Amino acid sequence: MLRKLADEIGGGAIEWRDVNILEELDYAVALGVLSTPAIAIDDELVYTGLPSKKKLRAELESRLEGNGDRS
Repeated sequence: MLRKLADEIGGGAIEWRDVNILEELDYAVALGVLSTPAIAIDDELVYTGLPSKKKLRAELESRLEGNGDRS
């Protein structure tokens, strides 16, 4: 879902990657990831579960617009 949304709304402005918490445990802990799935945006843990597509789209669009609204 994230890959598709990034392609749909990002226009190349959204860079993302999967983090294997077994291989990057220190990074996952630094983000506050205690369980998966989890989504961090701009090094901030935003979702500790899989959000709806609508909610994730709204969050990404908000951050791209730079309006600072964090829901």
